[in-house]
Amino acid sequence: MEELLLNERKVRLAKLLSFYAKLLTENQREIATLFTDEDYSLAELAEQFHITRQGVYDAVSKAEKTMLQFEEKLNLISHYETLRGILGACITELESIAYANPDFRVGHVLDNLRSLIEMEDSEDGI
Repeated sequence: MEELLLNERKVRLAKLLSFYAKLLTENQREIATLFTDEDYSLAELAEQFHITRQGVYDAVSKAEKTMLQFEEKLNLISHYETLRGILGACITELESIAYANPDFRVGHVLDNLRSLIEMEDSEDGI
């Protein structure tokens, strides 16, 4: 159960980092990134940064809190997820139209929408 909560926290932190990492201090960004993306333990991070495990935990917690405050004010993640949902619905609807009406040419529109989603997935945040 505790491991599941830790994994959920890491997933949430990774998402926050993808949008707000550049707004953190270099130290916070590096520790949080190693914790989430490289799956470093608190002990490994403590050894690497020459601080205590509690110090690492505090740094990760502070980074998380800071990024959550940014999200509360800017709503970049929630807007992004809303946009992805709308784009997905548009693609589904256009695919239905194209299937029902083979003569109706929507392939280029579908390609453009798909490339937009792929572009956003490949970027480092928005």
